[in-house]
Amino acid sequence: MISHLMPLITNLKNSSSKSKLLNGFKSGAAAHYDPRSQIITLDSYIRQDVEQLKHAGGVKQKEFAAAVIHEFTHWIDHVSSLWGQRNLYAWFNGIAAWKGKDETRYPAVIIARQSLKAMKYATYFSTIEIGDMAEARKGVPWRYKYTAGRAFDAHGNAKMEHPILFTRFQTFAGKSIGRVPMSVGALLEVNAIAADLCFDMLHVAEAAEAGDLVEKGIREKAVNNKYLDILYSAEFVEYSVAAHCLANSVKGLGIFEAYRRAARLSEIAMNLPSDLFDKIRLPKKCEPFANLHPHFLKRRDIGYAYWCLCQHAMQSPANDPEMWPETALTNAGLPNTAAITKGALSEMKSLLGSVPTGEIGAYLHEVITYGISVFEKHGVSRIRDIYEIYHEAEAEGRIPMTLLGDDTVLGSSHAWQTIKPAKIEDWFNEIDDFDTWSETFESACIP
Repeated sequence: MISHLMPLITNLKNSSSKSKLLNGFKSGAAAHYDPRSQIITLDSYIRQDVEQLKHAGGVKQKEFAAAVIHEFTHWIDHVSSLWGQRNLYAWFNGIAAWKGKDETRYPAVIIARQSLKAMKYATYFSTIEIGDMAEARKGVPWRYKYTAGRAFDAHGNAKMEHPILFTRFQTFAGKSIGRVPMSVGALLEVNAIAADLCFDMLHVAEAAEAGDLVEKGIREKAVNNKYLDILYSAEFVEYSVAAHCLANSVKGLGIFEAYRRAARLSEIAMNLPSDLFDKIRLPKKCEPFANLHPHFLKRRDIGYAYWCLCQHAMQSPANDPEMWPETALTNAGLPNTAAITKGALSEMKSLLGSVPTGEIGAYLHEVITYGISVFEKHGVSRIRDIYEIYHEAEAEGRIPMTLLGDDTVLGSSHAWQTIKPAKIEDWFNEIDDFDTWSETFESACIP
């Protein structure tokens, strides 16, 4: 079923363009996941395109499927990880406070905004210092250096208790490329790119299974070039910094293994229960960060937790990628994946008892319950199973609301009880109204 809407796609694009928290990349289509409303947009396609692609096959169908999977991965990370569920709870609790018009609950509005902005650091903290992008691409392999800075308070003073971990890149010849923070956004992107890469490798495997070794070689080379461009494009370092981080610690990884294993550690970091952060050990080789280490942990900095896991990983990749993360966890002073999964699930379920009342609370409860069901079945390693998860969601009618460029909504979302395609415009407008009002309210608060 496809429902026709007017002019929501334009309004959503205009609204989300000011933040652009998560964007599709290298998929051949303009795509975006809006974490405020949990709506996916695929701007480059209209209903007629999708109907034709069902029967077309070939490259265009592959590009469309890749764009859908990339954004679906963002959505799955948001609704079925411990980090994502905390974020959803903070955001919708803020909306409930706004709808209730009770000023005593307005601190929840500020928490909602802080939770949204914590996904990515402000653009101030990311720099591109090389003018010639082609020079950066040719100057491989890149050199790197880990540094730390500090966030600023409302008065412009650096906050000693709020450190930020940076990766600074240089060309092999030593020319500075720029710096990028290790943020939750960077982890979300390494997960989505890992899903993209799995999709592309399936395309290679099809040629191999058909016995066409020439076509296999052609596809393999195309995939390799595509992801080399992602890894070594200065303007897209947010999409590659987490993969670089792991590859710099674990020698001899190819592109596929770098992204696949980076996603494994990323998923663990995004599902660490709060009480485990204080147990993370600082690797001996990272002693310069000793004074900052407690501050990173006190803030429950997920990007930093991921960086620590990379530093603790085996320097030579083990043959068994399923057991390999366990070594990193042990070295970091953390329990095994099974214990982390159990703790994360317990914390997720505890959120269910704190959801607000009313329509917003009903939606949040439904989404968190669905996310818990995915987590219970697939555990921490959801990216490994992302295609299975997608087909399960499609069969159950649990695909997230997905808008095309002509304001149509893709089907397979009929099972949601608290949001329906026919009501999606009202839903988005309410979310956008809160976003605008809460931003105004935040600016009115005295530092």
